[in-house]
Amino acid sequence: MGFTRQVYAGLDHGIITMKKREVALFILPVEFGGGGISDKSNSVVLFEVELVSWITVVDIYEDGGVLKKIMEKGSGNERPTDLDEVLGILVVPMHMFFLFIS
Repeated sequence: MGFTRQVYAGLDHGIITMKKREVALFILPVEFGGGGISDKSNSVVLFEVELVSWITVVDIYEDGGVLKKIMEKGSGNERPTDLDEVLGILVVPMHMFFLFIS
């Protein structure tokens, strides 16, 4: 699971075992938090987590080169073929926009 390190270490392993709308209590040793904490008192941290939703990521070429995140589910079973003309909306976040002038 590709969590960033914004998630408490070890919590990502628990979250991937959950189902949608499930609520779980995770009990993790304090040293999982990293930061050089060494706790000899066997302290733990409790997390109550509700898994609300997630965004599925598909690796199109299975090499990490092209990733697809389904932001909103479509309807029907049809998909465009090679000869079809496709009309769509392309949203480009400004931090990803590059302007090349030659």
